[in-house]
Amino acid sequence: MKCANPDCENHRPSGFMESLWSSRGLIEDGKWFCSSSCHAHYLEIREAKKGPAKGRLEEPSGPVNLSLGEILVSYGIIDQDKVSDCLANKEQIDQKVGQALLEAGLVTRDVVLAALSKQKGIPWVDVFALSLDQNALALLDEETAQAHLALPFGFSEDKRVLLATPFCDDSERMQNLQKLMGHPIFPLYAPEEDLVIAIGQVYAAERLVGKEKKISSLSTIERRLGQIMLVMGLITSSELEQAIAIKQNDKARIGQIMLRLGFISERDLAKALGKQTGCMYVDLSTSTIPSQVIRLISGDLARKFQMIPVKKSEQFLMVATDDPTNTMNVKLLEQRIKIGIRPIVCTSSELMHAIERYYGE
Repeated sequence: MKCANPDCENHRPSGFMESLWSSRGLIEDGKWFCSSSCHAHYLEIREAKKGPAKGRLEEPSGPVNLSLGEILVSYGIIDQDKVSDCLANKEQIDQKVGQALLEAGLVTRDVVLAALSKQKGIPWVDVFALSLDQNALALLDEETAQAHLALPFGFSEDKRVLLATPFCDDSERMQNLQKLMGHPIFPLYAPEEDLVIAIGQVYAAERLVGKEKKISSLSTIERRLGQIMLVMGLITSSELEQAIAIKQNDKARIGQIMLRLGFISERDLAKALGKQTGCMYVDLSTSTIPSQVIRLISGDLARKFQMIPVKKSEQFLMVATDDPTNTMNVKLLEQRIKIGIRPIVCTSSELMHAIERYYGE
């Protein structure tokens, strides 16, 4: 699948990693975008045409009659011998394969979720990185959402409710939820343990941040960042409330205020921004950037736009920034260097040190 931005040539790999790759970008308007900047560009094009773009979510492909271990082996993610050895060393025979492999450090959580998605034949979503639509969320109250383990978070272009749930294949449950919400639904798989946490924190964040809509001291981006930090467990409700109160008389961004108060670290902020924008996080302090990549952006441009090139692929240049929400800077830099850019997020101090290290003072 190609990124929905018509000017981007990035593709989402097909097959097993398709579900995993989609979590690295973002899904908006029922379409997949490889980055937030591509989504912003898509919206500009659609607005210019004075009409909504057409498109639909991919329909579920149907379950695969393979075990989780067999899926991972068949796609070359892990060797059969490692699966067998891992399970043989477990005291509990009935322990889930995915959990056993995770504990052994043989796979990552994202890979297990992508394999489960393949097994069920249903796309999966990371409930800790969703772009929430308040109109969708309002279709279920918190008590009902917890009872059904279902989180409505958006709408597809054909007006179906995007619903995160571990029970995608339970047709009776899905029909009941459809009646409760009064809308057709498009279920997407999310782990039960994630939803239990996310539902409570998302509704708590909505109640808290909703109070500030009357004051309008927070931008939409800042509201979303506060929600993400709360859902990720980086801050508490009282800390968010305190930061919002300070924000009313402070021009600093909400993330910077929480950083200043000591509620979060620079790395926490960077990772939350990455979740918000669908950008990968990179630790520049442990990264080595090839000289041929550094030369793609001059020191003057790196300092001006506060970005540094990290990796070059055939299709685009990955550039680290401490503010991936600044899509205008991304576009301006693209115009200057004549190369497509994909932003990744880093901390401010790491960016400053990297620019000094590679370009000199």
